[in-house]
Amino acid sequence: MFAFLAEHRGELFPAVMFTDLYPSVNGRPSMPPQTLAAAVTLQARHRLSDFETVQELRCDLRWKATCGLGLHDTAFEPSLLAHFRRRLARSVRPEARDDYRAQR
Repeated sequence: MFAFLAEHRGELFPAVMFTDLYPSVNGRPSMPPQTLAAAVTLQARHRLSDFETVQELRCDLRWKATCGLGLHDTAFEPSLLAHFRRRLARSVRPEARDDYRAQR
């Protein structure tokens, strides 16, 4: 799963899928949504808390590679995962992600 997500992260989670989550009035996201989407996917797969997920991102090279982080990247605060999930839930166009996948 790690290798698949690392290789296909850009195809599975293209930036266009998240444009409604980060409108320009809110500024630029602190972490690319593709990175967060991959992290949330691994988190769900491994049934981890936000804190445990970030610990894996900080310590496990497989997680770093899968999420597109560099060797010396320190990941992010666990609360960012909760904020990302809230943005997904409040999305004005959640079906856009399904529409995009259907076109592929």
